[in-house]
Amino acid sequence: MKHLKKFEDYTFQDVFGVKNEWKELSMEERQKLKKEIWHIVDHAYTPLGGHFRIKSPESVVTDKDLVFWDAINVDDDPHTDCVIFARRSPFGYKISGWGHDGGREAKNSLMKQLATLLSDKSRNIWIECAGAPAYILNTKFGLKPASKEIVEQLFDTPIEWLENGYYERELGENQKTDKEIVLGNPRLK
Repeated sequence: MKHLKKFEDYTFQDVFGVKNEWKELSMEERQKLKKEIWHIVDHAYTPLGGHFRIKSPESVVTDKDLVFWDAINVDDDPHTDCVIFARRSPFGYKISGWGHDGGREAKNSLMKQLATLLSDKSRNIWIECAGAPAYILNTKFGLKPASKEIVEQLFDTPIEWLENGYYERELGENQKTDKEIVLGNPRLK
């Protein structure tokens, strides 16, 4: 009798049989790869205290708001090295986060794919980001921050405008976002 793999035994290579090619993940593929995906998201967000939505392998498949998942294997092992995930918003798909295995190849591939997704005007993918990712996407990849008018259409909270498209906005209970920018192509109403 042939050994049947449990979902958690699968690797990116088992599921797709390719390397260096981004793949959009179906629910079934996410189910098979949920441990790998959770591991790389956890790796990327542990220095920040963890990702606020992806807390376990199960949240990769049970968070119904996260409907867009894109992943790749870029190195010699068979495992998922990068993932990008997004939720549907009234303005298109808002990127909610990503994961990587920490390797240089994975980080480079991640930033290139983010730039590709955010540059594609037909897909209405956008992100609100801060820190090094915002800097890299803005300077290295030439993505321009959204205008004040666009940002104000996206958010119903008070916004304090800083410089070069950066802002801080109120989250409630005396909390503010980091110094952030919006990149990409939100579909405006």
